[in-house]
Amino acid sequence: LVFDRRMATFFGLTTVARSTLSVKFQENIMDSNFMMEFYYCLNKFTQDDSVKGIVIMSGKSGSFIAGADTKIIASCHSVAEATALSLKCQAIMNRIHSNYKPVVAAINGTCLGGGLELALACDYRIAVNSKKTIFGLPEVRLGLLPGAGGTQRLPRLISIIDSMDLMLTGKTISASKAKSIGLVDMLVEPSGPGLHTDEDYMIKELEHGAVQVLRNLLSTELVVLRKLKFPHNLVHTLLDIELFRNLYFVYMRNKVEKLTRGHYPAPNHIVNVVRKGYKFGIGDGLKAEAKAFGLMATSPECKSLIHLFTLSTECKKNPFPPVKKEPKSLAVIGAGLMGCGIAQVSIYNGFVTCLNDVDKEALLRGERSIAQHLDKKTGKG
Repeated sequence: LVFDRRMATFFGLTTVARSTLSVKFQENIMDSNFMMEFYYCLNKFTQDDSVKGIVIMSGKSGSFIAGADTKIIASCHSVAEATALSLKCQAIMNRIHSNYKPVVAAINGTCLGGGLELALACDYRIAVNSKKTIFGLPEVRLGLLPGAGGTQRLPRLISIIDSMDLMLTGKTISASKAKSIGLVDMLVEPSGPGLHTDEDYMIKELEHGAVQVLRNLLSTELVVLRKLKFPHNLVHTLLDIELFRNLYFVYMRNKVEKLTRGHYPAPNHIVNVVRKGYKFGIGDGLKAEAKAFGLMATSPECKSLIHLFTLSTECKKNPFPPVKKEPKSLAVIGAGLMGCGIAQVSIYNGFVTCLNDVDKEALLRGERSIAQHLDKKTGKG
């Protein structure tokens, strides 16, 4: 069974199905086409009785999924439209999470934003332990909050302290750190040089490890037991007590208010949505997440931060063509200390230099100073 579609290629093996994610961009990003194709193929796998389990991995060595396409967020012009986008993303993740067939995420490269939320929806996460493999939920840096179930699934997988730290700061962590906090279940160590290129060999090793994990899950040889370490386990237990839960989230809200001074609403919404999920369950938490995402995606803070992010990304791409003609002359305005210094260095490097100033006396002083320095250099040469 092979689905060869524009956004994703799915291979059906004897008992295991592999989903290889690859889009036309340099990194895998989640746009509307990606989500539609992925959901279609996921349903095909679920309905196929010959497929017993699913492995999700990337066809790009440096990118699992780098997050959602900011263009689809920026194109939302109303709260209802942005809320619907979040609900659509949640539906995809819920389809993975509620799938009666086990799903393993095999991660090599950036796993950020929606990519991490997709991994969170899987039953097991295996990752390459390399510098390229990083994890994070950077939505808060765009004035947003995770909108595909991340605010609910992350605190249920790792400690509330680590969860809030990741969501409120938007920072990224390494694969080894992700393993230590319980975000990743298993690491695959990168191999040295050999007959194959490192990347090709690593992808095969990652796939082999993921398929083996999946088969162990199917045969019940592998039972996943996730336990928090002290003091995280104590905090997790205390959160079941309403009084402590209220005190903790009041503390977090006050901490956020102190840092943002009320000018940055996204962190407050993250705290409120996580609290809602703890109090009323994941269903109500997801609804609150979608509603808050809708509010934030259409806020002026989010629009401005996405615009800034887009401009920064364009600058990094260096879209400007190389200069066809190298300059041979230049003009310096101002014959002060700095202006004379620039003129002097320019002359010494072969540029025809024009020094300008409204003060004729300053020009004369500058000319004498430059001449003296050049005479000294000529004498030394």
